[in-house]
Amino acid sequence: MRLLLVLERRDVLRLTASIAFYEPLSNGMWATTAVWGRNDETGEDASNGFLVESVLDVRNNLVFGRVEAVQKSTHDLALEERGDDDFLVGKLAVGYTRQVRPFWGMVPGIGAELLVSAVPRKLEDVYGRRFPFGFSVFARIYPRSTKHEQPEHAGARH
Repeated sequence: MRLLLVLERRDVLRLTASIAFYEPLSNGMWATTAVWGRNDETGEDASNGFLVESVLDVRNNLVFGRVEAVQKSTHDLALEERGDDDFLVGKLAVGYTRQVRPFWGMVPGIGAELLVSAVPRKLEDVYGRRFPFGFSVFARIYPRSTKHEQPEHAGARH
């Protein structure tokens, strides 16, 4: 099966706003961000998206969550045969990551995430259910911050 994706060029006016909260803790940190975005494509209705995500890092144990809701057109979802509707779709994700001892300036971690999406009834037949769900187990590695050094405990084993 071959999938051919043809993108047409469109002008898009993008508008965003966000607010972030960061609280250092004696044994880690807590950070939360809320974001709103709006795309206004030429010849199309404007669409909005919202998300809130948060992470709590206590002694290299990261608990995180994210909730988001976005308006998507049938064009965005490659469902033009369904008409010219806009749909509100959403997702909730929660997870955990255990960061391990940094090496060579890198911070490795292992974790898991549980995801639940929400789609309108009109799209249930496309997605198989109104609330599709998933689960992932992952390993990650990223450069240790040099600008905003992590608290001293970040590399220690507890």
